[in-house]
Amino acid sequence: MRSFVMTPEAIQVAVRWNVVTLSGTVDRKSDADILARVIRELDGVVEVVDRLSYRWDDSVTAPAQPVSLDRTFRAY
Repeated sequence: MRSFVMTPEAIQVAVRWNVVTLSGTVDRKSDADILARVIRELDGVVEVVDRLSYRWDDSVTAPAQPVSLDRTFRAY
């Protein structure tokens, strides 16, 4: 499990009529997703407007590399 640490200056939070607006920049896309999800779960929050940006999209994975195409069975 990785740590979830941000400086207070990184994120701005505004609340109006129980609608929370998040803005600012985080390191990873997954950090932005987690933060918005946690805020949505707070009592009294009716909506989250996610305006967070991120430096690195860690949700993208590298394409799978093919394994050997040689299907010849060799008994030694």
